[in-house]
Amino acid sequence: MVRALEAANRRLSQILAYRYGEAISFTARSIQNWMAAFRQAEAEYGCGYFGLLDKVAQRGNRKTRLPEASKQLLEEYLTAHYAVPQAKRAAAVYWLYCEECAKQGIPAVSERTFYRERARFTTQEVTAIRHGKRAAYASQPFFYYLDQTTPRYPRVAQRVLPQQQFGLRTFFAALPFA
Repeated sequence: MVRALEAANRRLSQILAYRYGEAISFTARSIQNWMAAFRQAEAEYGCGYFGLLDKVAQRGNRKTRLPEASKQLLEEYLTAHYAVPQAKRAAAVYWLYCEECAKQGIPAVSERTFYRERARFTTQEVTAIRHGKRAAYASQPFFYYLDQTTPRYPRVAQRVLPQQQFGLRTFFAALPFA
């Protein structure tokens, strides 16, 4: 965000220099494009500065190249073999998925894509199915306060008193068995 603001400020200074006939360090065509973007943002949003901000987030190809059959089979295998109480390793599920893709003649996704999709697939419910409900507590939202709408047994922030903030050496010295 800071880089985008710096770039917008630099563009604005170049526009002003161009308008007043001072020396510029960019091509006149670039500055004219920035002026057009400034005018368009001013008409659209009421603030022309928005038009000078980078559009980095809009760059690149966002379309997936993954065939629909591969994606469906991947979701099916994650549901049927990964989100089960037996808790198979992800590598084993990927190996089974690749074998099934070879049988059906479907191109399998790469291992990196498999692990990325597995990370998106792994939710609190999947963790509860695989490792139990107590293991899923770690993925619950953290409650910093208690009120009437807070669930019964949340992970609550412990209040640390100033006398409890001590170093490791003091901690071990305070233990009864130390």
